Amino acid sequence: MSNNWRKRFAAKAGLDKPVFYSIAGRFWSLVAGPVTVILIGTHFSPELQGYHYAFASLLSLQAFAELGLGTVIIQFASHEWARLALVGGRITGDADALSRLRSVARFGARWYLVAASFLTVLLAVGGTVFFSRKDAHGIEWLAPWLALCLLTGANLFMLLLWSLLEGCNQVARVYLFRLVVVVSNSVSVWLAILGGLQLWTAAVWNAVSLVCTLILFIGGYRHLFASLFFGKVASAKISWRADMLPLQWRIAVSWLGAYCMNSLFTPVLFQYHGPVVAGQMGMTWSLVAAVAAIATAWPNTKIAPFGVLVAQKKRKELDREFIKTLKISVSVAILGALSGWLLVLGLGLAGTNFAARLLPPLPTGLFLAATVLLVAQVTFQIYLRAHKKDPTMWVSALGAAVVVLSNFTLGKWFSVTAMAAGYLAANAVLLPVTAAIWLKYRRDCSLQQLSNL
Repeated sequence: MSNNWRKRFAAKAGLDKPVFYSIAGRFWSLVAGPVTVILIGTHFSPELQGYHYAFASLLSLQAFAELGLGTVIIQFASHEWARLALVGGRITGDADALSRLRSVARFGARWYLVAASFLTVLLAVGGTVFFSRKDAHGIEWLAPWLALCLLTGANLFMLLLWSLLEGCNQVARVYLFRLVVVVSNSVSVWLAILGGLQLWTAAVWNAVSLVCTLILFIGGYRHLFASLFFGKVASAKISWRADMLPLQWRIAVSWLGAYCMNSLFTPVLFQYHGPVVAGQMGMTWSLVAAVAAIATAWPNTKIAPFGVLVAQKKRKELDREFIKTLKISVSVAILGALSGWLLVLGLGLAGTNFAARLLPPLPTGLFLAATVLLVAQVTFQIYLRAHKKDPTMWVSALGAAVVVLSNFTLGKWFSVTAMAAGYLAANAVLLPVTAAIWLKYRRDCSLQQLSNL
């Protein structure tokens, strides 16, 4: 009886294997995150903490190198995988679909090789200039920063393998692998901090991530990748310029918009208010990001399955899965945001020294409230992109422009609370606009389907 109850609960909550592994990874991060934060707070000086989180913020510049190609690869691969299968570790099925999938993989390999090289140089030069303009407070940052840049470039190339596997509907294995990687990363970070490696901690994290990814992929999917990268590409191909670019440039704009909306808080505060305030922002943002990561576990695991349903024209099943996913993800976001805010409030009321390493409850609450709205937006966007379209691109661009302006004006002349209020206001406007676009697109698709009957 209890087993049947668990099955019914899992079905109602959408807890299939991919979601379970994703939630396990997010839950591990939620548990491990405070451990990491405590270790940073007790083993790093306030200035060193600021440099650590400034490093992390600048590394998110990889969005400019990838330009959304990973998401595009997942979408196109999932549509081809509707006519393919993996049997005994080898790809079988429609020859033309396999040829098109190989063409996507080959182009991706060329793109990511160039992008990884470009990112490494950009981060090394740009970061060195950025940090050289500040008083280093006796902190040796140059060597660990350059090592981190090199490892970040290598890990960027690994994103191609993750995207191809997820697009080939190996979602459960992908998220199981990610769980293994995230646990390994956390342990390596703790050992690095306790070992006194200071700013080398981030480089250690990236090195462990790279090694784990290579071991897992080469060991489990070497035949699949050999077929994709070295198998014959016939006349059936997918053209990047004609087929992928129309979607990629829209996703790229959306991704760059997301970077500007979510990754500039710490560098701006570092620039105008110093490393201590930047460290508070970085540590608080870790909490906000953890809430978002857990809540988006449901929609993120549906990227490839949604694409397969679109290719198979199973619209009713697609809409049913989407509504279910939206309800669950938003509910989890609300619960997580409330729990996170109560935690920060409790630390402050208890008068703990650790509360001084975080932002006060008011700006923290504003950031968490904005995250709930952001989770809903992400779910709508995943549904739309499953159709190889992204009509919300201009919304993301507009929102990014508003938040960037807000960050540099409010962040410089007012306080972090004003920055958080601007961020919440932007998301409060973007969500209903995104929902309206989704509703119109869904209605148009239904009308088109009726006209084809």
